[in-house]
Amino acid sequence: MAKHGTVAFITTPKFRESNLDLAEDFVYTHLYELCDPFSVMTTGRTGTFVQSLVDREPNGAERKKIRASMGLHHELDGNDLERWRRTIREGLTTTMERFQGMIHVTYELVEGRLDGIIHLTDWEDKSAKPDSAVLSREANVHNVPIATDPYTAIAYIRGWKR
Repeated sequence: MAKHGTVAFITTPKFRESNLDLAEDFVYTHLYELCDPFSVMTTGRTGTFVQSLVDREPNGAERKKIRASMGLHHELDGNDLERWRRTIREGLTTTMERFQGMIHVTYELVEGRLDGIIHLTDWEDKSAKPDSAVLSREANVHNVPIATDPYTAIAYIRGWKR
C-alpha cells in the first residue's frame, strides 16, 4: 500500500526516563496507526527504543493495546502480532543518533518532506536543548503540525486517519 506522507516520531531521552510508561504506551497503542498509512522518520535512539519494544514479547496488557490499535475484535494471535511488528519495522526510517538525528529531521522539515512531527519531549528539553527549540521553531515557520506531548499526538493521529 502506498504511504500518504512522512511524519517524524521522536522521543527525547529525558521524556523516556521520566515518562517510560507513557512512551511505551504510545508505541503499543498508536505507532501501528501511524506506521500503517505513513512513512515514519525517527532519530537513532528513538528507533532503538521502538525496536526494543517491537522485538520483545508483549505481556497481556500490551497485547490488548496492540489488538486495539489494529482494530481487532478477536484475541491477538501470532499472525496479528507479526503484522503489527512488520508494519512498524517497515514503516520506520531511522536517521543518525543524538544531535545529528535531530538536525536531519529538521533538514527534512525545512526541505518540505515532513507532513507532521510527533516530538514527545519534556519541558526541560524544550527550553534547554537547542535542537528541540530549532525543530519547534522551524515547524512553526513552515506550517507543519508538531505535537510535543502524547495527548496532542493522539489527536493529530486521529485527525490524520480521517
